[in-house]
Amino acid sequence: MEDIRPTVQRVLELPEVQRGHPVVLAGRAGLDHDVSWAHVLESSTVAGLLRGGEVVLLTGIGLPHSNEHLRSWIRDLSAAGAAAVMIQLGERWRNPPAALVRAADELGLPLIGLGTTVPFVDITRAVQTRIMHSSVTDLRESVRIHELFYRMALEGRTDEEMLLAVASATRTVVVLESPAHHVLAFHGGVGDDWEAILGDWERRSRSDGGDEGWLIVDVRARGQYWGRLVALVGPDTAPTARQRLALERGAENIALRRVIEGDGKVLELDTRTELLQRLARGWYPNEAAGRNEAEAAGFPFNGRTVVGIAVTAAGLSPEQLRLAVTKAAALVPVDVLMGADGTGLASLRPDQVPMERLRSLSGRLCRDIGPTTIGLGDQVRELRSIRSSLDDARHAALAEATQGGRRAVVRLADTQVHGLLAQLHRDPRLEAYVERMLGPLLADDHTAELETLRVYLDHGRNKSAAAQSIRLSRPAFYARLHRAGQLLAADLDDADTCLALQVALAARTVTATAATWTPPRRTGLSSHR
Repeated sequence: MEDIRPTVQRVLELPEVQRGHPVVLAGRAGLDHDVSWAHVLESSTVAGLLRGGEVVLLTGIGLPHSNEHLRSWIRDLSAAGAAAVMIQLGERWRNPPAALVRAADELGLPLIGLGTTVPFVDITRAVQTRIMHSSVTDLRESVRIHELFYRMALEGRTDEEMLLAVASATRTVVVLESPAHHVLAFHGGVGDDWEAILGDWERRSRSDGGDEGWLIVDVRARGQYWGRLVALVGPDTAPTARQRLALERGAENIALRRVIEGDGKVLELDTRTELLQRLARGWYPNEAAGRNEAEAAGFPFNGRTVVGIAVTAAGLSPEQLRLAVTKAAALVPVDVLMGADGTGLASLRPDQVPMERLRSLSGRLCRDIGPTTIGLGDQVRELRSIRSSLDDARHAALAEATQGGRRAVVRLADTQVHGLLAQLHRDPRLEAYVERMLGPLLADDHTAELETLRVYLDHGRNKSAAAQSIRLSRPAFYARLHRAGQLLAADLDDADTCLALQVALAARTVTATAATWTPPRRTGLSSHR
């Protein structure tokens, strides 16, 4: 909505003032002063007569004669908060004294001369009409903002949707940050310089933006502080009442959501999950933009060793696992950015060895939540390699789970054929292969033959050792194995046939294990793109 607040410049543009052929004699730096009133003041005494923001109208007849008194008078006007001085020329001066002009210029107080006579009552009426129009417009805009955010609160809108609304109402870049001055979410225009906006955010935030022109409102409710909402208004623009109102309503709604949902930490983790999604999917105009958002969110990226990880633990929901990993990582310590599906990124100093540091994390998790395996992906050197590192970590963890999960930290290369099968477990051709090789044994009434075949192959086709491992007599074991061979129409003494069957069994185990993993929770995406 167009800003129509009355300023000295807009007063000069009024038709009633233009009829006087106004000339700005001094104080151009103050033409953006807000105007609250127009007041006729033919007096050399100022004290107690002004409230601030007035355009003072006069002919100059009542002003003192000495230059020193004129300078003192103009200083008193400036100290009282006058917005501008408008003198009708010709009554006393054709050209105001140089001392008066210089003093006004030094103070940045606009001194305007009217070369043609205009009734002051016409000017005051025009100014008051403009002020009233602005007030009514501000009131309507205030009501509109209240209604907008009230409706959004009732509908339970997300932080990202709230930021979009605040950014639209304030026409600024808006940032939601945590109490630790980490960026949780932000909304900016398509053409905005992300590097300039988010670069070195924590330091800048701790000084409240320095002289950058930040408008800041706390996100707080019921005595709980959850962070701040920041509008980057700009160093050369004073925040408007409407911008402050929109920021306050947005902060209130974000705080309300935290009160309702009960755990601000979970909501903060949600925003970090969305950050991981954006990084993995490459939703950035360039490499620096993605790295800057990660740094601003409190996840160190530049100059660090960043690797993909996947954490598996039995009996936990994705939410519980994410919280447990985040808590344990803070104690190790290691910086992590976790997703909702157990995958994430770990950031380490160059002197830290990823395998060793993640073994420490796995050990902490084992003490906290039970047996845990961490899949480890390759180092992320560019944003575009994040997805492949996450995939490798996920497949390594899955492959290790199919083999009993004995290792605390495992790379994909360590898992051999099980790692390959983990990479292919969603491929329908692999499912078809399992069905083709093992189909006759997959019916419920052949589970004994299937288990016998598995044990036989796991023991390197040593029938005696296999029979002993499942505590069957050798005749009974041989009979079951013979039955399995008949059902499959396969020669179980042939090495190639047994290799093919062992791969099929491993593929079936990988597929079954993957099916028990909780799929990733769908999350909203930040709206600043």
